[in-house]
Amino acid sequence: MVELGYTQAVDVKLVADSQDNRKGHYGEDNGIYLNDANLNNTKDLATTLGHETSHAIDNQDPSINTNPQNNASKADNEIYAQNYGDDFSDYVEFASKNYGDGNLADSNNKNLGNTPAEIQRNTNLVNNNNQDYAGIDKSKGKDFVVTGTLTAAAIYAAIVGDGNPVDGLETIGQGNDPLTKVIAQGSQAAIELSYEHFPKATEKTLDLIAKVGTQVGNGLDVTVKYIDDKTGNVASAKWNKLDKATQDQIRGGGRILSVIVPAGTAGKIVKGIKEAKALRKFDKLIANGKNDSADWANSQFPKKYSPPYTPGTQVTDFVSDGKIEFVRVVSGKKPRGQWIMRQSDIKGLTPQQIADKFALENVPTGITSIKPPKGVKIRTGKVNENFDRPGGGTQFQLLDKLDKGWSDVTPL
Repeated sequence: MVELGYTQAVDVKLVADSQDNRKGHYGEDNGIYLNDANLNNTKDLATTLGHETSHAIDNQDPSINTNPQNNASKADNEIYAQNYGDDFSDYVEFASKNYGDGNLADSNNKNLGNTPAEIQRNTNLVNNNNQDYAGIDKSKGKDFVVTGTLTAAAIYAAIVGDGNPVDGLETIGQGNDPLTKVIAQGSQAAIELSYEHFPKATEKTLDLIAKVGTQVGNGLDVTVKYIDDKTGNVASAKWNKLDKATQDQIRGGGRILSVIVPAGTAGKIVKGIKEAKALRKFDKLIANGKNDSADWANSQFPKKYSPPYTPGTQVTDFVSDGKIEFVRVVSGKKPRGQWIMRQSDIKGLTPQQIADKFALENVPTGITSIKPPKGVKIRTGKVNENFDRPGGGTQFQLLDKLDKGWSDVTPL
């Protein structure tokens, strides 16, 4: 860097802090810290090093933190740092594969040496670096957090694709994405989702938060960092505390820098996305099913059998994909039967309320579950009134007999 005209030397230090969700940090002491606890492989290391090096180069401008005009370009600096890190790691990967020792390591064995002396020396070095890292003010530096950088383009695609945020965040909730890993590790730190592409994509980011929040059932407590048009400075505020005019101004100007999600709220996002994805798959199965009249379906039962489906309505026959789990409520100990329901349709209901909603002959005392194998035929429709109960729920009828796969009956 000195050869390029940058006069300040930059130290690169390896640290190991499992309680810190950063992958890297360019600090106030003009040092780059790489957190080995969160670096998954060699390319991860190269990306993080490139990202923080870009921030170190930006910091060579002595007026970067004092000139108000620089605040407006901080978002662009972050974009460039991300791109620089990605390009640098791609270059390292290409060079290693074509001119070096082969493919980059796809894991981190956290090996500190090959001999006892090397291990001891490097352990002491990391411990000293950890002390330096603990002593710096992180608020005065630049982070590359463990969640990585989610591009606003992906968020934007999720919103404008079919109006549903689930598709655009397909990896979240599957267990192998950074956000889920942070939650799984029990991190108490907030998760900051930064956005690369401005301005059009960022106008949609909070639509995503709102939609996921609706699916979870609660508003999400998020903090938004943005560029204040009046001062040019970076400001932050609770999104739900801002009036609509301010929200529209921030979004319309493409000034959103990041959305900070508390650790507890992040779990709700993953849960909401999982549930929404499962529901959408289920809805598609039914949408591709065969429709018929409830009157016809009722005629398939013996005359002495009270019509189970509400006359004048519609039933739908579909085929199980082997991934959907249903429940069945019973008043005895035998789990098997043809009538099942979705867990979500009885959630929060008392046994008496379940009996009324599904027009059951007896108030249930137990519950079992079943995941019909792929290819099993199922019919669904509206519950008819029976046994002096109103019905009205959505019931599912197994058209193929299932003797196996039922869970043990547990108290309701």
